[in-house]
Amino acid sequence: MYNITPYFKSFSTRKEITKMSCKSAIYTTNDTGASVTVTNDIPVQVPYGAIIRRFGQCVQSQGGSIQCCGAGYFDVNQILIVTPTAAGPITARLYQDGQAVRGAFITLTGEADTPLALPIKALVRNCGCDCNSVLTTTIDGSCVINNFPAVVKKL
Repeated sequence: MYNITPYFKSFSTRKEITKMSCKSAIYTTNDTGASVTVTNDIPVQVPYGAIIRRFGQCVQSQGGSIQCCGAGYFDVNQILIVTPTAAGPITARLYQDGQAVRGAFITLTGEADTPLALPIKALVRNCGCDCNSVLTTTIDGSCVINNFPAVVKKL
């Protein structure tokens, strides 16, 4: 048998064991099976969906987008799971306040009726004391959205 008592004695209080590594977080998912049809090569915004977990006040869901409140850095980790309706490229891109986040995009070429996973990870920043920003994600390509889980944490 293992003796775990020395491990717990190294903590001065139980509070230290449960300390969170971020100030605020939100976990959303959109699993509605929405169909996206792109016309004239104009990307379509994908709504973030229902809130599954959330704590703190610095990251909020706002009408299909995520609002990041206050100055600091925000870790974005999301994945679009889609099924293309026709063979061809599918592009997903992250935006902050309507501007593309540099490097936060992915393009994959898929076959019709074969699921694709489009992961996007990014670190975005809000400058200043009273600044807020809005995160949105767009998709370019005709497909069905199977699932869109996203986690945004204020570091």
